[in-house]
Amino acid sequence: MCASARYPSCVKSCDVPARIAGLTYADLTEARDTEAEFGKLLDALRGSRRLPQTAPVAVGSDTRDRTRIRASEDSEQLGKGLNALSSLIWAPQVRTAVAEFRRDFRIACEQIDVLGDYKDLHDVLHDVQDRCYKPLLPKVRVSTPQDLDWDELASYELELTRDISRMQIISARPSIDASLRSPLDLVRGERALQEAVESLDLSQLHKAVWFMKSAIATQPSRINTLLNTAARTLRLPSLVAAMSCIKENMTRAELDRDRVTDFQVGLESLTRLNETLNALVYSHDRWQEMDDKLRLLEDTLDKDVDELKWSWPYVKLGLEQLCMDSGDEWGPPLLGDCAKLDDALAAKDPMKIKQFFRRVRSRESQRFYLVDLQLKELCGELRKIGQPLAAILEKAE
Repeated sequence: MCASARYPSCVKSCDVPARIAGLTYADLTEARDTEAEFGKLLDALRGSRRLPQTAPVAVGSDTRDRTRIRASEDSEQLGKGLNALSSLIWAPQVRTAVAEFRRDFRIACEQIDVLGDYKDLHDVLHDVQDRCYKPLLPKVRVSTPQDLDWDELASYELELTRDISRMQIISARPSIDASLRSPLDLVRGERALQEAVESLDLSQLHKAVWFMKSAIATQPSRINTLLNTAARTLRLPSLVAAMSCIKENMTRAELDRDRVTDFQVGLESLTRLNETLNALVYSHDRWQEMDDKLRLLEDTLDKDVDELKWSWPYVKLGLEQLCMDSGDEWGPPLLGDCAKLDDALAAKDPMKIKQFFRRVRSRESQRFYLVDLQLKELCGELRKIGQPLAAILEKAE
C-alpha cells in the first residue's frame, strides 16, 4: 500500500490494513483497469460516487426482487453479526477496539435513525394515498348526495385522522426537516371531509379531495429528496473499516468461534450493503437528472417542438448511456422508442413527435420510479441494524 503525498494507491497485491479497507484508493495491481481506478479516486476526492463497473444496478421486476431478497438476507446477517459483537464486548480486546471506533458506531446509528424517520413519513403518505385519496376519487363524480354511502365516507375520515396523527408524531422527531412538520393541506382536507360527512355536502367533499391531492402531489417528492440525501451521506465505509479492525482483534483472542463467525459473516454482508447503497444512490442521481430534463421538455411540448428538436440528440445520448449501463430487459423497448422519435423528428411530424416523446417519457418515468423504490426498500433494510448498533453503543459506555 502506498499512501504517497500525491495519491493513495495500491501497486502490489497485499492485505489492505483494516483501518483503510473501507476507504477509497487506486488499486493499481496488474489485473486492474488503471483509468477506471484513477476515475474512482477522483470521484471520491470530488465527493461523488461512481457506479461499480462490475455491479451495475438493473431495475427490472425480477432483478428488483433478487436485489430486495439479497438486501434482506444481508441486513439479517448483519444484525446477527452485530448481536454477536454485542455478546463479545466483555472481552478486553473487543471492548478496546469498539471503544476506539465508538464515534463511527454512533454516527452510523444516528444516520440510520434519520433514514428510518423519513421512510416512516413516506410510508404514512403512501397510506393516505392508497387508503383515503384513491377510494375517495370516484365519490366526487356522483351527481347528488343521495348517491353516496356517507357511513363509508365517515370511515375514510377516521382513517385520515389516524394517518395525520401518525404524521404529526413522526414529524416531531428532531431529524425531520422543519418544513415537513405541519401537514396543513392534509389537516384542511380532514376538516373539509368532516364537514362533508356531517352536512352531506358534496362541495366539501370536492374540497377535501383537492387538499389531499395537493399534499400527495408535493410532499412525497420533498420527502424523497431528503431521504435520498440521508442515504447519500450515510457513512457505511467508516463502519466497514471499524468492523474490519474489530475483526482483527477478535482473531487474536480466545473467543466463541460461532460468535466470531457470525460477526465475520455480518461484516461481509455490510460490505455488500454498502456497495449496493453506493450503486443505487449513483443510479438514482443519474435518473433524477434525466427525469428533470425530460420534465422540462414535456412542459413545453404542447406549445412547440423546437426545444425538443435541438436538445434531443444530447438527451438521447444520456438515455442510451443509462440503458447501456443497466443491462436490464427494459432497455431495448426504451431505445426502440428513442429511434422512433428520431424518425418522427426527421419527418417533421408534430403528432408523431409528441406521441413518441410521451412514450419515451413514460418508460423513463417508470424506470426512475423503480430505482427510487429500490433505494427506499434498501433504506428500510438498513434501518433494521439500528437497534443492534444502539445496543453495542450502550454496552461500550
